[in-house]
Amino acid sequence: MEMDITRFREESEKRKKTSAEKPLPYKAEQRLFAVAYAKDKMDKGESRISVGKALGISDATLIKWMEPHSRGLRRVRVSKEEASTAGVTISIIMPDGIRVEVLGVESAIAILRGIG
Repeated sequence: MEMDITRFREESEKRKKTSAEKPLPYKAEQRLFAVAYAKDKMDKGESRISVGKALGISDATLIKWMEPHSRGLRRVRVSKEEASTAGVTISIIMPDGIRVEVLGVESAIAILRGIG
């Protein structure tokens, strides 16, 4: 079944009611629909806040979905190089702004594996 605003709101409400502690995450299909819907409405002059209200989601959530490139961790591939990396300082910057400075590739790999 194709997503529409009514179905999005129904699924959103169900999602909020399924857990007392923390709501289930939105499905990718829901996020994609919300972003496409928001872009269409905003192109027609509606504000992001009014679009979020129509969808039943917060403005912060809509911002996050519309700018996914600036959020979260990204998968990286680390390859072993022949060049010496002795004394190299590597910076790992978390999405919330926490910065970790480590010496050496091995330490950086260990930290990245530890956070998932």
